Amino acid sequence: MNCFTAARADGVWAVDSSLNDQEGSGKFDERFPALRNFHEELNQKLPEDTITVCGPYWGMNLVIWARGAVRFPAIGLGGSYKYNIPGLKLPKGKERVALRPLRRWAITSPQLKNWLAETVAKLSPNDPARAEFAAIEKEYSKLQMPSHGKIQIASFYKSWFDKFSSLPQAGRALALYQDLSSSYVLGKTLEKLPKEEGTAGGPNAWPSN
Repeated sequence: MNCFTAARADGVWAVDSSLNDQEGSGKFDERFPALRNFHEELNQKLPEDTITVCGPYWGMNLVIWARGAVRFPAIGLGGSYKYNIPGLKLPKGKERVALRPLRRWAITSPQLKNWLAETVAKLSPNDPARAEFAAIEKEYSKLQMPSHGKIQIASFYKSWFDKFSSLPQAGRALALYQDLSSSYVLGKTLEKLPKEEGTAGGPNAWPSN
């Protein structure tokens, strides 16, 4: 608080630069609640009208924002959904696509294309997720190009955020919980994603709301 007051700041932007919240690590069961608690405790110290921001992350920024612990979630623009410390060497990026029904992204590879084909074949024609996976499979060659892949991910993310930003604050946390729960249930019925996803290979691996 002393630094905040001395700087005559209007807001606080807090981010865990080491957090890649799609890794599916077992340690996240402890890290996610701790991060949420940090923002809630910070709010108790700050003046009521302070501008508060968290992220960018892939999903924890939305979880914290939906619960009212920050006023704004920082969001990436299709290339990175993790904070990179200025001046440090940036890690080499990988081409990815957004798997809309699972509320996550995945690294493009021949194995992922096969996974998409198998998933489309497995799902019922009446399942809305089937049509979404089929659309990704159809555009897969184009989405492997960096510019198209980034636009596809950013477009999905915007529509995902807009889905909750249009709701009253009181209803956002429940709506996000239901949304993530649906993607979790769907992921439980699908095969594990290709090995490129590492510890995040389970399609249902997602943070708790």
